[in-house]
Amino acid sequence: MLKMDLAERIQHYAQSFGVTLGSNLGSGHHGNVFVARSNTNQARFAVKFCRDEPPYVRECRAYRILKERRVFDIEGFSIPQFLGSDDEFLAIQMSIVEPPFLLDFGSAYSRESLPEFSESIWAEWREQKQQEFEERWPLVENALMVLRSFDIFMLDIHARNIVFPRPTMIHWSRPR
Repeated sequence: MLKMDLAERIQHYAQSFGVTLGSNLGSGHHGNVFVARSNTNQARFAVKFCRDEPPYVRECRAYRILKERRVFDIEGFSIPQFLGSDDEFLAIQMSIVEPPFLLDFGSAYSRESLPEFSESIWAEWREQKQQEFEERWPLVENALMVLRSFDIFMLDIHARNIVFPRPTMIHWSRPR
């Protein structure tokens, strides 16, 4: 891995791979995601630049499992498709998805690497997620169960990485 900060890695990646990086699709604890376009064919995709190697490795593992199993959505949530990765830049290339979607596997562990938590911590986590997602929690829980069936234990689940469809606005006017 190059010994440079995240901003330098992003700049060198764009130069090395001949891509133009556009708007920031999101940023979080593990890294930043940008819209990218290939300078040769203008294909549009997303690139996530991870800050550290462990989340990068976990995320690549999850995306590879989903790609091998040809998983495009889980319980109605679109999953970005893994296009490739670069270990030197800690960069993950993926398709861009629209809501509803489920993404961000930097905190997705295998059964063997899952951190050990007490029952009370798990109960607190579950209660917090139930409150956060309210009546939608059963849908989220189902999606998490499907991921676990693939040995992907997603711990960092919140409203920015599991996004529901936007409500449709219905406009009506009172009859005259």
